[in-house]
Amino acid sequence: MSQSTGSVVIIGGGLIGAACADALTRRGWQVTLLDAGRFAGACSHANCGFVCPSHVLPLAEPGAVRQALAAMLKPNSPFSIKPRFDPALWSWLLRFARRCNHRDMLHTAHALHPLLESSHALYAEMMAESDFATACEWQTGGLLFVYQTAAALENYAATDRLLTNEFNLPARRMDGEELVEFEPALKPGLAGGWFYADDAHLRPDRLMN
Repeated sequence: MSQSTGSVVIIGGGLIGAACADALTRRGWQVTLLDAGRFAGACSHANCGFVCPSHVLPLAEPGAVRQALAAMLKPNSPFSIKPRFDPALWSWLLRFARRCNHRDMLHTAHALHPLLESSHALYAEMMAESDFATACEWQTGGLLFVYQTAAALENYAATDRLLTNEFNLPARRMDGEELVEFEPALKPGLAGGWFYADDAHLRPDRLMN
């Protein structure tokens, strides 16, 4: 856009649409925000609320297909696909499976990394300039991955090395008693955890309200 102000229509009443509308309004634009459903009623309302640069690796990673198939055999698994004849679905699943390799994983992660870093910085800037931090329960205490077994804890070490070497995203490893001292709410006997100090989280529903 070459003009400094004017009128604009934004399609999509989620977080990105609302953020764009807010930025343009501050610059003097007249904004109309359209959404097919209720404003902030979809994914921007109901999600984990993580603002985590450490979540840079995509779902399509080596081993993802094996993990998904194993999960589908468990009755209480959060993941399932109802067997049915759906060419579009099976075509998508095949393309997803083909991307579950180290090269494509890194290619996608390197594209995501600057987006996650800049999003984290923009969130922090927004929280510092308004009362959003209190309203949406903005927390910058980091993100802790907890493991019950020593094998699972050690398996994550390879991911930690990858995130450290490729994206400068090191985690702090905690074993046994150190983990419980760090987070007393955890039960004793856990193998340990990995802690990403720079990650944050919030209540997405309250942010959108």
